[in-house]
Amino acid sequence: MEHITNPPHPQLFYLGLLTACTTLFLHEAYPRLSTRQLAPLLVLVPLPYLFAYLCAYHPPTAYGSYITPSNHSARMRDYPYDHILFRPGQLCRTCGLVKPARSKHCSICNVCVAKCDHHCIWVNNCLGRSNYKHFLLMLLSTGVVEYYGAYLAFVLLRPYLRLSASASPASVFSRDTASRILAMLVSATEAGGLSIAGVGLLAFYTAPLPLGLLAYHVYLIWAGMTTNESAKWADWREDMHDGVVFKARRSVALAADEDGARVWARGTAYEGRRSGANGGPAQPHGNSKHADDEPDHAHTDTDTETDDVDDVLEPHTPWPASTDQLIVRTNDGQYPIGQEGVAGSAPIWERCWRLAEVENVYDLGFWDNLRDAFAG
Repeated sequence: MEHITNPPHPQLFYLGLLTACTTLFLHEAYPRLSTRQLAPLLVLVPLPYLFAYLCAYHPPTAYGSYITPSNHSARMRDYPYDHILFRPGQLCRTCGLVKPARSKHCSICNVCVAKCDHHCIWVNNCLGRSNYKHFLLMLLSTGVVEYYGAYLAFVLLRPYLRLSASASPASVFSRDTASRILAMLVSATEAGGLSIAGVGLLAFYTAPLPLGLLAYHVYLIWAGMTTNESAKWADWREDMHDGVVFKARRSVALAADEDGARVWARGTAYEGRRSGANGGPAQPHGNSKHADDEPDHAHTDTDTETDDVDDVLEPHTPWPASTDQLIVRTNDGQYPIGQEGVAGSAPIWERCWRLAEVENVYDLGFWDNLRDAFAG
């Protein structure tokens, strides 16, 4: 399988900017800082480089995020299919492999990625099961080293950042005070120059960027989602708002119509309420919003699916949670044909209006989700 190598321009920009700022700052600040102030830099400065390398590094296939024929069987047992975002039997037309749960084909890397979060231009690689934890640590270490650099710049410029005591509280907001504050900042900037004042200000104002992104990913971990899955859930939320989503217990749907339910277990949308001559269930119809991430983002008639959802397509996994739910979408907002339920009995399918009515089998609670994120 050929992997596409992308120009690492954003990655080089990130590492180049970090290197240039660190060099400029230490060149001027090193003689003026104490050993106690310099010591943390021995640990803090190398960490962003280390984690950026680990994000971009491709480990051996047995442990890597890239799904290959040699590790495909192991990746199939990482997570169970939830029969909402990920369904058994879906074949990647590019890689020729059945897609494991929570995987995604990246058209940039030209490979399927286990527990794919997103393709990150800053590390020039897809973030998945094996390197997602390094991405989190890269964000954390980048933010910490920036704020520590801003702190050291403040320590060096503090003698120039002093105002005389005001005569009265009202004078704090006077034009004279504003002029003295501006003169103080100009004096501190001239004393520090680009190397200390400029780098310190840049570090202070850009540190919230990696830390803000880290906070978003902490939220995703809390919710038991990846970036890829959050986009899929957003699509389902829109469909639920439109009233075209139905849910059922998979065991009940299979018992009522085994052949139809097995087809529905692999599909996501249906051609209205069309049925064949025998009144059988409508066949699945491709839906670009829920198609599982082919390079053109849509299934076609050439997609290959096995006829039976069995232990080969849906193997047992050690994941501690499982689900019996089945969620489908119909194009006309009507119940899946053939399984409306027998008159006088409880319906097999019920309309689903909110995501709160759906179980996320991948959400084990924050601490277990965090352990899973760092266990890859």
